[in-house]
Amino acid sequence: MTDKLLILDEKEVQWFPRHISELDLIADRTLDAGDDLESDHPGFHDQVYRKRRSILTQVASKHTWNQPIERIEYTKDEIDTWGIVWDRMENLLEQYACKQYLHSFNLMKQHCGYSRDSIPQQEDISQFLKQRTNFKMRPVSGLLSSRDFLNGLAFRVFSRRNTSATTLNHCIHLNQTFATNYWVTHLCLQIVTLRTFR
Repeated sequence: MTDKLLILDEKEVQWFPRHISELDLIADRTLDAGDDLESDHPGFHDQVYRKRRSILTQVASKHTWNQPIERIEYTKDEIDTWGIVWDRMENLLEQYACKQYLHSFNLMKQHCGYSRDSIPQQEDISQFLKQRTNFKMRPVSGLLSSRDFLNGLAFRVFSRRNTSATTLNHCIHLNQTFATNYWVTHLCLQIVTLRTFR
């Protein structure tokens, strides 16, 4: 019977994951340098920063789809830096965030460990999102392509690089990291509330 099948305009389709386990195959396909840094990166000569970045990249690389996200032990400097950013963000949120956002942010404080003195763990955020929305988080070693990021969303998986507060110590990257954390928090809260900033 198949010898009589006529195929018209056969097209080759780029590979895509068909099961959530196949997200493990794309988690390290990053657009940026992973734990390698370009020589013009502000942290290139900072050995503490490079070591920390390498540890976080290894955590993401070891992660598999059916395991909890490894917990990160943050240093006192990282927690102190987080607190400085927290203080600035809290004032901005009070001033500019809509009530739905603030409500969801308070839920994340209660359930995910968001506080001035505690950097939230991805696993805690993931569990909260899973309970509220059936989405979960996945650590990745760097920035994914839009295609790979969307492949994750097809399985209700939000891919995110675990950013150390050590990153915040590099002033040139402060705004970028702040914006990334803000965007990720905002997106997670949007998923929870299906609301947006005004």
